[in-house]
Amino acid sequence: MLKPIATASVSAAITASVLLFLHFLPPAAAATAPALQGQIIRNTLLETTVDLGGTPYAMVIAELVFEPGSATPVHIHPGPSVGYIQSGRLTVSLTGQTQTGSYSSGSAIDHPWNTPHVFANNGEQAATMLSFELIPLAQ
Repeated sequence: MLKPIATASVSAAITASVLLFLHFLPPAAAATAPALQGQIIRNTLLETTVDLGGTPYAMVIAELVFEPGSATPVHIHPGPSVGYIQSGRLTVSLTGQTQTGSYSSGSAIDHPWNTPHVFANNGEQAATMLSFELIPLAQ
């Protein structure tokens, strides 16, 4: 019974963080965010609570499937996260930078969790990424 509440709380915290960040973006920056074309499917594989130095965190492993043409909105994460590209290719663009990183199957990626960024699948096949996330929980 506790897990659905924790999952809802974590999901709400992530959604609130993204929406709060998008709310404070200058209108020009928000307008340049790529439009979502394809769907991104998120499947939480594991979620548990861990205590790190007296601070509770949700530790999450999620599988993300990016359909061709899909892109996230500009966003930041509330805590550290890393990923592993299982299949396909994903690009990561950091807001305010012209360089884009491109990661293919078998690549590990350090999410720029505290920097506004966009993940996109510009390919013709679906791309799958495992995401490993630490999310601070409100005390």
